[in-house]
Amino acid sequence: MAVRNSFTVFAVGVVFLVFFQLGSQSMATVSVLHHFGDAETAGGSSPHGHLIQDGSVLYGMTESGGFSYGSDGGTIFKMNADGTGLEVLHCFAGGTSDGASPQDSLTLSGTTLYGMTFNGGTDDYGTIFKINTDGTGFELLHSFAGGTSDGKDPYGSLTLSGTALYGMTWDGGSSDCGTIFKINTDGTGFELLHSFAGGTSDGEAPHGSLTLSETTLYGTTDWGGSRNHGTIFKINTDGTGYELLHNFAGGASDGSLPYGGSLTLSDGTLYGMTHLGGTNEEGTIFRISTD
Repeated sequence: MAVRNSFTVFAVGVVFLVFFQLGSQSMATVSVLHHFGDAETAGGSSPHGHLIQDGSVLYGMTESGGFSYGSDGGTIFKMNADGTGLEVLHCFAGGTSDGASPQDSLTLSGTTLYGMTFNGGTDDYGTIFKINTDGTGFELLHSFAGGTSDGKDPYGSLTLSGTALYGMTWDGGSSDCGTIFKINTDGTGFELLHSFAGGTSDGEAPHGSLTLSETTLYGTTDWGGSRNHGTIFKINTDGTGYELLHNFAGGASDGSLPYGGSLTLSDGTLYGMTHLGGTNEEGTIFRISTD
Protein backbone atom coordinates (compact mmCIF):
# COMPACT_ATOMS: atom_id res chain seq x y z
CA MET A 1 0.00 0.00 0.00
CA ALA A 2 1.31 3.44 -0.89
CA VAL A 3 1.79 5.72 2.12
CA ARG A 4 2.47 9.45 1.97
CA ASN A 5 1.62 10.36 5.54
CA SER A 6 1.01 8.85 8.93
CA PHE A 7 -2.69 9.55 9.14
CA THR A 8 -4.98 6.59 9.61
CA VAL A 9 -8.62 6.56 8.60
CA PHE A 10 -10.89 4.95 11.14
CA ALA A 11 -14.36 3.69 10.22
CA VAL A 12 -17.11 3.32 12.79
CA GLY A 13 -18.29 -0.28 12.87
CA VAL A 14 -22.02 0.36 13.06
CA VAL A 15 -24.79 1.43 10.71
CA PHE A 16 -27.12 3.87 12.39
CA LEU A 17 -29.88 6.39 11.91
CA VAL A 18 -30.22 9.63 13.84
CA PHE A 19 -33.67 10.99 14.45
CA PHE A 20 -33.96 14.66 15.36
CA GLN A 21 -36.97 15.95 17.28
CA LEU A 22 -37.53 19.54 16.19
CA GLY A 23 -37.91 21.98 19.04
CA SER A 24 -36.62 19.51 21.59
CA GLN A 25 -33.70 20.33 23.86
CA SER A 26 -32.97 16.67 24.57
CA MET A 27 -30.19 14.66 22.98
CA ALA A 28 -30.89 13.10 19.58
CA THR A 29 -31.83 9.42 19.65
CA VAL A 30 -29.45 7.04 17.87
CA SER A 31 -30.68 3.62 16.78
CA VAL A 32 -27.96 1.10 15.97
CA LEU A 33 -29.22 -0.99 13.05
CA HIS A 34 -26.29 -3.39 12.72
CA HIS A 35 -23.05 -4.38 14.42
CA PHE A 36 -20.35 -5.50 11.99
CA GLY A 37 -18.17 -8.53 12.65
CA ASP A 38 -15.70 -10.77 10.84
CA ALA A 39 -18.05 -13.41 9.54
CA GLU A 40 -19.79 -13.33 6.18
CA THR A 41 -23.15 -13.43 7.89
CA ALA A 42 -22.24 -10.26 9.79
CA GLY A 43 -21.65 -8.31 6.58
CA GLY A 44 -17.89 -7.85 6.96
CA SER A 45 -15.99 -5.39 9.15
CA SER A 46 -14.56 -1.87 9.00
CA PRO A 47 -17.07 -0.15 6.69
CA HIS A 48 -15.82 2.74 4.53
CA GLY A 49 -17.65 5.51 2.73
CA HIS A 50 -21.37 6.15 2.98
CA LEU A 51 -24.54 4.16 2.35
CA ILE A 52 -26.40 4.30 -0.98
CA GLN A 53 -30.19 4.26 -0.71
CA ASP A 54 -32.62 2.84 -3.25
CA GLY A 55 -36.17 3.04 -1.92
CA SER A 56 -36.16 1.25 1.42
CA VAL A 57 -32.87 -0.61 0.77
CA LEU A 58 -29.37 0.52 1.75
CA TYR A 59 -26.17 -0.64 0.03
CA GLY A 60 -22.59 -0.35 1.32
CA MET A 61 -19.13 -1.92 1.53
CA THR A 62 -16.67 -2.97 4.17
CA GLU A 63 -12.90 -2.85 3.83
CA SER A 64 -12.37 -6.22 5.49
CA GLY A 65 -14.22 -9.29 6.65
CA GLY A 66 -15.97 -11.95 4.60
CA PHE A 67 -14.82 -15.48 3.89
CA SER A 68 -12.34 -14.64 1.13
CA TYR A 69 -8.89 -13.11 0.62
CA GLY A 70 -7.59 -14.62 3.83
CA SER A 71 -10.98 -13.86 5.41
CA ASP A 72 -10.20 -10.17 5.09
CA GLY A 73 -11.00 -8.95 1.57
CA GLY A 74 -14.13 -6.97 2.35
CA THR A 75 -17.77 -7.24 1.32
CA ILE A 76 -20.65 -5.63 -0.53
CA PHE A 77 -23.87 -5.78 1.47
CA LYS A 78 -27.46 -4.62 1.48
CA MET A 79 -29.98 -4.18 4.26
CA ASN A 80 -33.40 -2.66 4.75
CA ALA A 81 -33.57 0.84 6.16
CA ASP A 82 -35.25 -0.55 9.29
CA GLY A 83 -32.21 -2.76 9.97
CA THR A 84 -33.71 -6.05 8.81
CA GLY A 85 -32.72 -8.27 5.91
CA LEU A 86 -28.94 -7.88 5.96
CA GLU A 87 -27.46 -9.79 3.01
CA VAL A 88 -23.90 -10.07 1.73
CA LEU A 89 -23.94 -9.62 -2.05
CA HIS A 90 -20.25 -10.29 -2.62
CA CYS A 91 -17.16 -11.27 -0.64
CA PHE A 92 -14.02 -9.90 -2.29
CA ALA A 93 -11.46 -12.62 -2.94
CA GLY A 94 -8.50 -10.60 -4.22
CA GLY A 95 -6.09 -12.16 -6.68
CA THR A 96 -6.11 -11.55 -10.42
CA SER A 97 -9.84 -12.09 -10.91
CA ASP A 98 -11.33 -10.08 -8.05
CA GLY A 99 -10.81 -6.91 -6.05
CA ALA A 100 -10.04 -6.47 -2.36
CA SER A 101 -10.22 -3.74 0.31
CA PRO A 102 -12.75 -1.22 -1.02
CA GLN A 103 -12.07 2.21 0.46
CA ASP A 104 -15.21 4.22 -0.31
CA SER A 105 -18.80 4.04 -1.54
CA LEU A 106 -20.90 2.46 -4.27
CA THR A 107 -22.53 4.30 -7.19
CA LEU A 108 -26.03 3.23 -8.23
CA SER A 109 -27.52 3.35 -11.75
CA GLY A 110 -30.83 1.57 -12.21
CA THR A 111 -30.30 -1.90 -10.79
CA THR A 112 -26.50 -1.86 -11.13
CA LEU A 113 -23.94 -0.89 -8.50
CA TYR A 114 -20.47 0.34 -9.49
CA GLY A 115 -17.42 0.69 -7.25
CA MET A 116 -13.67 0.36 -6.81
CA THR A 117 -11.27 -1.59 -4.63
CA PHE A 118 -7.84 -0.45 -3.44
CA ASN A 119 -6.24 -3.88 -3.96
CA GLY A 120 -6.78 -6.92 -6.13
CA GLY A 121 -6.84 -7.31 -9.89
CA THR A 122 -4.13 -8.38 -12.30
CA ASP A 123 -1.34 -6.39 -10.64
CA ASP A 124 -2.93 -5.99 -7.18
CA TYR A 125 -3.25 -2.23 -7.84
CA GLY A 126 -7.02 -2.14 -7.47
CA THR A 127 -10.10 -2.64 -9.63
CA ILE A 128 -13.32 -1.16 -10.99
CA PHE A 129 -16.34 -3.48 -10.75
CA LYS A 130 -20.06 -3.72 -11.24
CA ILE A 131 -22.69 -5.91 -9.58
CA ASN A 132 -26.47 -6.11 -9.77
CA THR A 133 -28.47 -5.06 -6.73
CA ASP A 134 -29.62 -8.67 -6.26
CA GLY A 135 -26.00 -9.86 -6.03
CA THR A 136 -25.79 -11.37 -9.51
CA GLY A 137 -23.59 -10.30 -12.41
CA PHE A 138 -20.42 -9.37 -10.54
CA GLU A 139 -17.80 -8.34 -13.10
CA LEU A 140 -14.45 -6.58 -13.11
CA LEU A 141 -14.54 -3.70 -15.58
CA HIS A 142 -10.88 -2.74 -15.17
CA SER A 143 -7.76 -3.85 -13.31
CA PHE A 144 -5.43 -0.94 -12.63
CA ALA A 145 -1.91 -1.52 -13.94
CA GLY A 146 -0.01 1.57 -12.77
CA GLY A 147 2.83 2.92 -14.85
CA THR A 148 2.64 5.95 -17.13
CA SER A 149 -0.59 4.93 -18.89
CA ASP A 150 -2.75 3.81 -15.97
CA GLY A 151 -3.52 4.62 -12.36
CA LYS A 152 -3.25 2.49 -9.25
CA ASP A 153 -4.60 2.45 -5.68
CA PRO A 154 -8.02 4.16 -6.00
CA TYR A 155 -9.19 5.89 -2.81
CA GLY A 156 -12.67 7.07 -3.67
CA SER A 157 -16.02 6.53 -5.36
CA LEU A 158 -17.07 6.70 -9.00
CA THR A 159 -19.04 9.59 -10.49
CA LEU A 160 -21.62 8.66 -13.13
CA SER A 161 -22.60 10.81 -16.11
CA GLY A 162 -24.69 9.11 -18.77
CA THR A 163 -22.86 5.91 -19.64
CA ALA A 164 -19.46 7.11 -18.41
CA LEU A 165 -17.87 6.65 -14.99
CA TYR A 166 -15.25 9.09 -13.71
CA GLY A 167 -12.83 8.54 -10.85
CA MET A 168 -9.34 9.06 -9.45
CA THR A 169 -6.40 6.99 -8.27
CA TRP A 170 -3.95 7.96 -5.55
CA ASP A 171 -0.90 6.75 -7.48
CA GLY A 172 0.06 5.94 -11.05
CA GLY A 173 0.24 8.08 -14.15
CA SER A 174 3.24 9.68 -15.83
CA SER A 175 4.66 11.06 -12.57
CA ASP A 176 3.21 8.39 -10.23
CA CYS A 177 1.31 11.17 -8.45
CA GLY A 178 -2.20 9.94 -9.23
CA THR A 179 -4.68 10.17 -12.08
CA ILE A 180 -8.16 11.18 -13.22
CA PHE A 181 -9.83 8.63 -15.51
CA LYS A 182 -13.04 7.77 -17.26
CA ILE A 183 -14.46 4.41 -18.33
CA ASN A 184 -17.75 3.36 -19.90
CA THR A 185 -20.20 1.42 -17.77
CA ASP A 186 -19.64 -1.66 -19.95
CA GLY A 187 -15.89 -1.57 -19.25
CA THR A 188 -14.82 -0.17 -22.62
CA GLY A 189 -13.12 3.13 -23.37
CA PHE A 190 -10.82 3.41 -20.36
CA GLU A 191 -8.88 6.67 -20.66
CA LEU A 192 -6.66 8.82 -18.46
CA LEU A 193 -7.90 12.41 -18.49
CA HIS A 194 -5.04 13.76 -16.35
CA SER A 195 -1.86 12.54 -14.70
CA PHE A 196 -1.03 14.61 -11.64
CA ALA A 197 2.54 15.93 -11.61
CA GLY A 198 2.85 17.30 -8.08
CA GLY A 199 5.24 20.13 -7.34
CA THR A 200 4.23 23.79 -7.16
CA SER A 201 2.09 23.79 -10.30
CA ASP A 202 -0.05 20.68 -9.85
CA GLY A 203 -1.71 18.52 -7.24
CA GLU A 204 -0.62 15.11 -6.00
CA ALA A 205 -2.38 12.10 -4.48
CA PRO A 206 -6.12 12.68 -5.01
CA HIS A 207 -8.12 11.05 -2.23
CA GLY A 208 -11.86 11.25 -2.57
CA SER A 209 -14.46 11.52 -5.31
CA LEU A 210 -15.13 13.89 -8.18
CA THR A 211 -18.05 16.34 -8.13
CA LEU A 212 -19.83 16.82 -11.46
CA SER A 213 -21.56 19.96 -12.71
CA GLU A 214 -22.76 19.67 -16.32
CA THR A 215 -19.49 18.92 -18.17
CA THR A 216 -17.06 19.98 -15.45
CA LEU A 217 -15.51 17.82 -12.74
CA TYR A 218 -14.19 19.26 -9.46
CA GLY A 219 -11.92 17.58 -6.92
CA THR A 220 -9.08 17.90 -4.42
CA THR A 221 -5.62 16.43 -3.91
CA ASP A 222 -3.98 15.67 -0.58
CA TRP A 223 -0.63 17.11 -1.55
CA GLY A 224 0.97 19.33 -4.19
CA GLY A 225 0.43 22.95 -5.03
CA SER A 226 2.54 25.99 -4.23
CA ARG A 227 2.85 25.07 -0.51
CA ASN A 228 2.46 21.28 -0.83
CA HIS A 229 -0.65 21.42 1.37
CA GLY A 230 -3.04 20.18 -1.31
CA THR A 231 -5.15 21.70 -4.08
CA ILE A 232 -8.65 22.20 -5.48
CA PHE A 233 -8.94 21.63 -9.23
CA LYS A 234 -11.39 21.44 -12.11
CA ILE A 235 -11.30 19.58 -15.43
CA ASN A 236 -13.75 19.08 -18.28
CA THR A 237 -15.21 15.61 -18.81
CA ASP A 238 -13.31 15.34 -22.11
CA GLY A 239 -10.00 15.94 -20.32
CA THR A 240 -9.52 19.54 -21.44
CA GLY A 241 -9.45 22.68 -19.31
CA TYR A 242 -7.53 21.33 -16.33
CA GLU A 243 -6.97 24.16 -13.83
CA LEU A 244 -6.00 24.62 -10.19
CA LEU A 245 -8.63 26.72 -8.40
CA HIS A 246 -6.82 26.93 -5.06
CA ASN A 247 -3.50 26.01 -3.48
CA PHE A 248 -3.95 25.30 0.22
CA ALA A 249 -1.39 27.15 2.33
CA GLY A 250 -2.10 25.89 5.83
CA GLY A 251 -1.58 28.12 8.83
CA ALA A 252 -4.22 30.09 10.72
CA SER A 253 -5.96 31.48 7.63
CA ASP A 254 -6.17 28.44 5.37
CA GLY A 255 -6.69 24.70 5.43
CA SER A 256 -4.22 21.91 4.75
CA LEU A 257 -4.53 18.31 3.52
CA PRO A 258 -8.11 17.86 2.25
CA TYR A 259 -7.76 14.16 3.10
CA GLY A 260 -10.51 12.26 1.32
CA GLY A 261 -12.31 15.56 0.97
CA SER A 262 -14.97 15.23 -1.70
CA LEU A 263 -16.56 18.55 -2.58
CA THR A 264 -20.24 19.49 -2.26
CA LEU A 265 -21.67 21.83 -4.92
CA SER A 266 -24.53 24.28 -4.37
CA ASP A 267 -25.45 27.23 -6.63
CA GLY A 268 -21.98 27.78 -8.03
CA THR A 269 -20.22 27.31 -4.69
CA LEU A 270 -18.07 24.37 -3.63
CA TYR A 271 -17.93 23.35 0.03
CA GLY A 272 -15.37 21.06 1.61
CA MET A 273 -13.09 20.28 4.54
CA THR A 274 -9.41 19.89 5.30
CA HIS A 275 -7.80 17.51 7.77
CA LEU A 276 -5.37 20.14 9.11
CA GLY A 277 -4.86 23.90 9.07
CA GLY A 278 -6.91 26.69 10.53
CA THR A 279 -6.54 28.60 13.78
CA ASN A 280 -6.04 25.50 15.89
CA GLU A 281 -4.33 23.36 13.23
CA GLU A 282 -7.20 20.89 13.66
CA GLY A 283 -8.84 21.27 10.25
CA THR A 284 -11.24 23.61 8.48
CA ILE A 285 -14.51 23.90 6.60
CA PHE A 286 -14.22 26.09 3.51
CA ARG A 287 -16.13 27.36 0.49
CA ILE A 288 -14.95 28.55 -2.90
CA SER A 289 -16.74 29.63 -6.08
CA THR A 290 -16.50 27.30 -9.05
CA ASP A 291 -14.55 29.98 -10.96
